Amino acid sequence: MHFATYKPWDHTERDPGPFNHDAPSSGIQYLVALLHVPSRFFRGGPKTVIHFTAIFAFIFLMIKTKSLSASSSTVFLAQSSPRTWQWTTEVKVVSNLHTQDNPNGLRIVVFGQDDAATPGRMTTVLNGARMPAWTDVMCDELNCDTLLSFIPLSSKTNQHALTSNSIHLNHTSPHQSLLPDLSQQIDFYLSLPMKPTTSRTIYIITLGSSDIHSLTTNLDLSLELSKKLVSTLSSEIFTQIERLYTTHTNSTKNTFQVLIPTLLDPTIFPGWNSHSRTTTISEKETALRNAASLTRHWNDLLKDKLDAWVFQSDCTSSSSSNSSLSVQIERDAIFLDSSNYILDILREHSFVKQGLDDKTGTGRGILKGGRFENISGVCYSTSSDGKKKKKQNDNKNKKNIVSVCENPNDYLFWNKEKLGPRAVKGIGRWAAEVMRNEKTVRAEMGRGVWAGW
Repeated sequence: MHFATYKPWDHTERDPGPFNHDAPSSGIQYLVALLHVPSRFFRGGPKTVIHFTAIFAFIFLMIKTKSLSASSSTVFLAQSSPRTWQWTTEVKVVSNLHTQDNPNGLRIVVFGQDDAATPGRMTTVLNGARMPAWTDVMCDELNCDTLLSFIPLSSKTNQHALTSNSIHLNHTSPHQSLLPDLSQQIDFYLSLPMKPTTSRTIYIITLGSSDIHSLTTNLDLSLELSKKLVSTLSSEIFTQIERLYTTHTNSTKNTFQVLIPTLLDPTIFPGWNSHSRTTTISEKETALRNAASLTRHWNDLLKDKLDAWVFQSDCTSSSSSNSSLSVQIERDAIFLDSSNYILDILREHSFVKQGLDDKTGTGRGILKGGRFENISGVCYSTSSDGKKKKKQNDNKNKKNIVSVCENPNDYLFWNKEKLGPRAVKGIGRWAAEVMRNEKTVRAEMGRGVWAGW
């Protein structure tokens, strides 16, 4: 495995997104810093021209880089575990993340948002450490060499990445301090030094929760218009997947694999009502129905488009070891029905409570991994959760009290919008099992690309 110098993961309270939103966005500070050098630097006659040229070239590069986002100059990757790299700040950029020399190895690259099974950086902490995401668990189960996560994490509870910032800015309510969307995340990934890799690579794209929430809580949008926007957003996902596919020439493997998990209905989470902008009972009921409808529409569209994408004509590229040798890059994909995994847990609990069962075994207590003691409450909460704001003077000197349950594994939900550690681990293990069993779109056509895992 290849690792570069890094600054250990820091859990201190600061803006944790991949971008430092408080940093000055102007390029002026670069000019001031670079011109503040010893006067002898400019001595040497003709060398002065070279020096100034280098300085202004560097300034231009910094300003150009910042076009990725309002303040993206602090975007780097940090090592948060022996084989996991995540977006963070104040670390040295890694130069060899595209390079893996293990012919039988596996590299996992993740884009999107922190979904229900991807804990946020600051708000989800267990025993002083960040809880693993389902992709971390999958990596461990498959003994992957490297896991690269480009998901921007924020300490703000309601701040998550969107599929496309521009689409939302044009159609939904104003969004403040937007995190990098899918296109920007892939921009940064592709900007890393490209070197040949002999390992398999699986690209995971997990999106939709924040998109659906934004659409359903915007009272000015009809369900019909929201469905059209979902269609536009899903098309954007495959536009970005195609970008990854067409640049897959840095791999010596002749397959390109992508995994997309289904979207879980956001209304099943305890925090749905508290996050909703709706006020009246009628508005809440409408938002509830729309969320369920849009979630189904999202999943159906992604499944149909993923099937169609896999069977498009494959690209032909030149082998990195021999530029005259053409290599056919075969598409393949997994549509991971993670939402059904959670719904099975809820159905099992409901059947047992009512004394019912069916021919599939639901209600008989044979659910893999066992039942949860609590499927409606949360393990982690604060004194401000679910409470209406009081007068400013009333809360001025009050501290936000944190409450954590004794056994997190008993709870399906960790907090108002995240699954508990046991459920997260279950999804990760199930995803690994799906990959080992070659349950890919192309699997029915012959030998699956995951054989041997």
